Amino acid sequence: MAETALAPVAAPDTLGRSSFIAWLRVLAIAGVVLIHVSGSVTLRQDLSGTPVFILATVMNGATRFCVPLFVLVSGSLLLRPSAMKAGMGAFYRKRLTRLVPALVVWHLVYLAFREFVRGQHITAGHVATELLSGKVYTALYFFWLILGLYLVAPLLWNAMRDFSSRQRLILGLILVALTCTWQSTLGIFAWQAIAGGSGAQTIWTLWIPYVGYFVLGGALRDLTPSLRTGLMGLGLAALGMCVTTWQAYGGAPTALKIFTPPSYWGWLVAMVTVGLWLAAAWFWRSGTWASRGLVGRLGELLGSLTLGVFAVHLIVLYFVEQTIARGLATGSIHVRGLLAVSGIVLVGAWAIAWAMSRVPWLRRIV
Repeated sequence: MAETALAPVAAPDTLGRSSFIAWLRVLAIAGVVLIHVSGSVTLRQDLSGTPVFILATVMNGATRFCVPLFVLVSGSLLLRPSAMKAGMGAFYRKRLTRLVPALVVWHLVYLAFREFVRGQHITAGHVATELLSGKVYTALYFFWLILGLYLVAPLLWNAMRDFSSRQRLILGLILVALTCTWQSTLGIFAWQAIAGGSGAQTIWTLWIPYVGYFVLGGALRDLTPSLRTGLMGLGLAALGMCVTTWQAYGGAPTALKIFTPPSYWGWLVAMVTVGLWLAAAWFWRSGTWASRGLVGRLGELLGSLTLGVFAVHLIVLYFVEQTIARGLATGSIHVRGLLAVSGIVLVGAWAIAWAMSRVPWLRRIV
């Protein structure tokens, strides 16, 4: 029988499947860190055309898949029978007793960090406004995004329980396409300066654009691509990364930026995200060397710490900028310096997250 492009896995190997998911989480959080490390350089238009600016643009443009990939992974872990069999109450107790304390603690940590370390005097009114918009500090909105998806996960599962794998896949793709179409529409509104086209988000709605990726993750979990589909996914991901980097550098035509901006909700980022999943699913399919031994165990360890890495990496980046990498903020940093800072922040954030995970009363927030 000819090998199909996406065939159900008959008996997925537990370690192989979990290793595959773990390494995708590692890839996603590494993308988040690289976006934030490179961000200050990409804002310096006076550096345009220099090697460090080009490198920063590649780092920033090629990693826009990070948030959608995180959501895709979350859907693959939660929208499945084993996660839902204990009922809605048990589902919420298991997930929210970890996520909610982490959300509260890290918001308080970053408010204190802004006030006492960065010297940003913030009033109660500012805190309330930033809290409702999910903008207390750079990327903390992700906590609210995931909280929203956790809350609707049992409802989504109940609605899709009797769907076939194919139906779930089609539904996920349709919902992702709707999000991308929404983003394109917002681009047209902005281009034409049409009132009401700002697309402002609050903590109550941050999760909505990612429902498609969440559903799609659940549909893709038990499917394995053929070699041809895996290579096609890799090609699509590479093409999408190249175009988003081109857009981030400022060379893309206006029409392309309007139709598919290099944002988390854009068509190109969707192509990269799904392409990476297909390529990784083929590469890490059960039985390959990447799912066994040291590589598999390393993925499990690093993947289990991604929440902690997400929570601490911005603080690590700040202190690196203030001590050994002052050139990152001033624009005097060079290529080797940018690469070194990226490595230091990645290793430092993972090391801190690991250390916190060894302390019982800190383990719940990393």
